[in-house]
Amino acid sequence: ALAAVLARLQAAGIEAKDYQTSSLSLNPNWVNNPAGTGSEINGYIATNLLTVKVRAVDQVGTVLDAVITDGANTLNSLTFGLQNPRPVEDEARKQAVADAMARATLIATAAGAKLGAIQSITEGGNTDMPIPMYKMTADAAVPVAAGEVETSASVTIVFQLGQ
Repeated sequence: ALAAVLARLQAAGIEAKDYQTSSLSLNPNWVNNPAGTGSEINGYIATNLLTVKVRAVDQVGTVLDAVITDGANTLNSLTFGLQNPRPVEDEARKQAVADAMARATLIATAAGAKLGAIQSITEGGNTDMPIPMYKMTADAAVPVAAGEVETSASVTIVFQLGQ
């Protein structure tokens, strides 16, 4: 079945660099002995997990349907992300710093103080993207829900206070 799945991925234009085996296992299949004397191995179960990167969002449903037809029988996760997340993450960081400074100014002013020099800046939280889903075309065999990719950032800034 894996050979058929790999051939289907290649036929769909998925480059070899965009898929790889992420887990491979062979485990005994145990069954209870009908005589009640324990269990025995009646065969083995081979599992080969393949991680696939589909770069064209509009192909996801079609690729999923095709590989399922060719014998793939487990889908562990579906994650979408940006091809180049760095510029978006950097913009989120800039906005987090601007927001932290505005809030610190507001709070210091309310307390009758002024912001002094920055003592430290720490980036916190994570910039991992949630699992967004995109709407597929009406003829897609496996429907995928609509959504957006979001990126977030948080910072902690410690200021000196002045009068």
